[in-house]
Formats: sequence, structure tokens, C-alpha cells
Amino acid sequence: MRVGYYAHHHGRGHVARACAILAHVRAPATLFTSAEVPSPPENVEVVPLPPDLPRGDESPPPPPLHYAPIAHGGVRQRMARIAAWAAEGPAVLVVDVSVEVALFGRLLSLPVVHRALRHLLLKSSALLPEALAPGLHAALELCLLF
Repeated sequence: MRVGYYAHHHGRGHVARACAILAHVRAPATLFTSAEVPSPPENVEVVPLPPDLPRGDESPPPPPLHYAPIAHGGVRQRMARIAAWAAEGPAVLVVDVSVEVALFGRLLSLPVVHRALRHLLLKSSALLPEALAPGLHAALELCLLF
């Protein structure tokens, strides 16, 4: 079994949390992020993602999406890397914050565990992945399962 973990690139907390959790997972893991990962755990392969920074000309996406620009090469390349990994038959995809990656993982026929920020849980953009994911992120349970 393999675990995939998408960590949001804003700040250092998402990657630090991902590494802290994945260090206790017994299965091989893949960490997807465009943030720097200074010292990943031994069982973790880091797949660097290209940036998906706003260009300034994007219109807001329709609800419940949060960030889904059209004709953005970085976004296409990010999703392509996740899809290539998914084609190898992983066990689960943990998504730290991203509505779009959680939805994409589910569309790739993966079980998705979505970690949402507490203050965003009631926004419409957070409700879609919660409806599709088998559970909210629970670090202890993830470590015990894999």
C-alpha cells in the first residue's frame, strides 16, 4: 500500500505537519508540494510540483471551487504529476487544504482524506471535498492504518 500526501505550499506548517505524520506511517509515501522540504522522512519520496501562483488575470472560479484558473500551465503540470502517480494504484490520497486536489483525487478513483482548516469548514468551497472524502484528516488513524 502507498500513501500520497498533498501539502499546501503557503507557509511552512503544511509541509512540517505532513512530514511529522508521514514519519509514523509504515507504508511508502509520496509527498506532493511546491514548498521546500528540508528533510523528508526516509519512507517519503518528494514529488516537487511546479508553481501555480496567480497571474493576476484570473476570474474567480464558480463555487464551490477555490482556485481553478483557465490556461495555467503550472496547474496542468501539477495535476498531471498527481494523475501519473495515481495510475500506479496507491492506497489513499491525503489532501492538506486544497479543494481542487481533493476533488481531483476522488475523480481519479482514489479514497481521499481531506484536511480542511477549521475556520474554512463552513465555506462552500470546503463542503464539496467533505461530501466526497471518506473522512476528515486524523493523524493517529492514518498512522495506524498504514
